[in-house]
Amino acid sequence: MNIFLETATKSDRYTTKPFHISESLTLIHDIDASGTIWTPKETTPQEGLPRIIVTPGFLGTEKDELVVRLASHLANNGFEVVTFNYDNDDWDSIAGNLLVVQTVLHHMTNKPGAEPVNPKNKIRAGLIGVSYGGTLALLSPSDKTDLRAIISLGPLVNPYKVLTLPYFKDKIAKSMSGRWLIGKRRHALPAGFIHAFHGFETNLSAVQLLDTQDSRIAEIRYKPPNDDIFLDTYGALNQPVVLIHADETEADVISQEESRKIFNRVRHGSLHVLDRPPNMQGRDVHNFQGELRQPLFDLVLRYA
Repeated sequence: MNIFLETATKSDRYTTKPFHISESLTLIHDIDASGTIWTPKETTPQEGLPRIIVTPGFLGTEKDELVVRLASHLANNGFEVVTFNYDNDDWDSIAGNLLVVQTVLHHMTNKPGAEPVNPKNKIRAGLIGVSYGGTLALLSPSDKTDLRAIISLGPLVNPYKVLTLPYFKDKIAKSMSGRWLIGKRRHALPAGFIHAFHGFETNLSAVQLLDTQDSRIAEIRYKPPNDDIFLDTYGALNQPVVLIHADETEADVISQEESRKIFNRVRHGSLHVLDRPPNMQGRDVHNFQGELRQPLFDLVLRYA
């Protein structure tokens, strides 16, 4: 594993420093994740800044508007923030996205070069996920991951159901065309899925390889796993969970009922549903635009 920090750039109130994590995972695939560390100018990492890791949405990047606004707002309020991309060279699936989140979470909650088994070498962080990224944030920690809170913004119960929502279909058509939904390496399928989803073997039913010689996916037979598999995982979380959802009523976005289902299963949770402003489109509601932005920021700062 290698993690590289590049030259920092400065703004009025914080500096940003790109990072790159390169890791070889035997029998699964290689991780090649990049991102940015945002550090308030008036403090230094040695002073023990609280750290927040922000997970982007479906087919999103660290440059997504809400991710950037969250990062800059948190950095302006004294937090060190980590944003990143789902940018594996050969792994574009939901399971691959989760592995990237888990890898970034691992490296950003352990001091560089330190032995992670020693609690003194841990960096206690908060984890924020946007939309689909909020679902991955809930699935990422192990029972030993010490987080101040997991803040999930408009998540789904089942990440695989993002593939069925009209809101995301245009993104899927434009971004996934000609790419590998599961992975280029045939041996990655069972090891990758089971490792990434803590034994959710039923996810393998989402794909059928018709050409096993070169592992090309010739046909996708979509059979999403049952929601209960994921709800059981949320129910086992030891970390505090904060669910923030806007009042979305259109069928093409993620219903607030998704957050309510998760809230009903977590051990230590709180749920906040923001009222929908008059005449605001469902997609803008989902992205906490306009009048929803400040209440969102207030809640994030309250729990971060």
